[in-house]
Amino acid sequence: AAIKYTPPGQGQPGIAYDMDPQGLAIIDHKYLIISAYSKSKTFDSVLWVLDFKTGRFVKTIALNNIDHVGGITYDEDHKRLWVATI
Repeated sequence: AAIKYTPPGQGQPGIAYDMDPQGLAIIDHKYLIISAYSKSKTFDSVLWVLDFKTGRFVKTIALNNIDHVGGITYDEDHKRLWVATI
């Protein structure tokens, strides 16, 4: 699932077949986060959240108006997820 790129606050859910995974981070051995962007730039970039132990999907976080997300890393000391964008 993805959110179609539209003006701010007007995103529409949709099915994207061109999402390209870019980065991976583990948060406190609880969550696995995968960043991805839409090659066609039709959809906003996303963070997919998976349960670290089971691998089950938890949720998709749409990055509003971000069309190309890159690598990600988790700062354990400050409890922050850093996301590189273009």
